[in-house]
Amino acid sequence: MDITLKILIPAVVAVVGWWIGHFLSYQKDRKNKREDKKIEYLINVFEDLNTIRAKANILDVNDASTLLISISTKIELFGNQQQINKMRELATGITEKQGDMTASWSLIDSLRNDIRAELKLPVVDGNVATFFLKKNETS
Repeated sequence: MDITLKILIPAVVAVVGWWIGHFLSYQKDRKNKREDKKIEYLINVFEDLNTIRAKANILDVNDASTLLISISTKIELFGNQQQINKMRELATGITEKQGDMTASWSLIDSLRNDIRAELKLPVVDGNVATFFLKKNETS
């Protein structure tokens, strides 16, 4: 019996230790994957919103509405409360004020700051720089 305990106790400790280590590693991997996905989606939203702002004058209405639907869905799922509120302001501006994109400035700045914080990058002051494109007028 004494020999059995000398073998059994270390085996049980090893199995329990392995299980705890595996469980903790699994939890950490899930958390990291969730954070990576959130950052990926917010970067996509940031890029899409910046594209809409830059190409507002030349973007097809169907393309713009598809991008805006995608943006609002991702912000509702992955954005913080402030970003969700700003997205709602933007939606109101677009639908009720004939395409007013004014609220996009504060939303895109908020997205930039959130993404940079998640990536542990320093805060950047000022608005996001955007190139505004216009259609060429040909006669």
